[in-house]
Amino acid sequence: MVALDRQETSDRKELVQPTPRGWKPQKSGRGLAIRLIPEKTILRKGEKLRYCLEIRNIGDEIVSLVEVPVSFIKSGSLHLSQGFEFYVTPPGGKTARMLGSYLEDRLVREEIEFPENWTEGQKAAAFERLKANEKTSGGLQLALHPGETLSTRPDTPPPNRFRDLASRFQFDKPGTYRIRAVYAPPRPNPPNQATIVELEKRGIPRERQMKSYEDSLHRWLGRNESNEVTIEVAP
Repeated sequence: MVALDRQETSDRKELVQPTPRGWKPQKSGRGLAIRLIPEKTILRKGEKLRYCLEIRNIGDEIVSLVEVPVSFIKSGSLHLSQGFEFYVTPPGGKTARMLGSYLEDRLVREEIEFPENWTEGQKAAAFERLKANEKTSGGLQLALHPGETLSTRPDTPPPNRFRDLASRFQFDKPGTYRIRAVYAPPRPNPPNQATIVELEKRGIPRERQMKSYEDSLHRWLGRNESNEVTIEVAP
């Protein structure tokens, strides 16, 4: 939990823009506005789309965004995304989902040096803290307050705001492409009868289980679509 709190503080500092002065909610309850921003609207054949995605809380309640173990907001990975999708309508074609590109697994080995006067217990505790930080750094668990805006992480440091869209889709034909982003986290499923009975045996009443499900359903954000952007691919 300490690692999670520390990571949220870091993520908010890096990725969240504060509520503008004088801002007012656009709806009661939970609500999101998704804005897709292309770096440029004219591409060469084979060139990748570079984008920034902004997610603003337009309601008057705090919205919890959870992406574990891998965050699309941080990594740009559509392949491992749990809610973020992109759709494209190519020239003369039908609208289709843009599939993510597979990530290459990399094993990183790093030697850790501790002070010579540390005991084995101190070293073990420090190593556990490092493992906890590693587990939380790739995901995102963040409370987005009313009026705040969460932005995708760019692929190079600011002032750059954009990153390549990691998709297998190719802009290989001249013409007009229409693109939109969607954030649609999975809808919570009600507990099945077998699960209810098993948890009752463990001392968790059915009423508490259903209340937990209803709470998760209330927090569910549904389907949120961005603006549609038009991209021209030059001959």
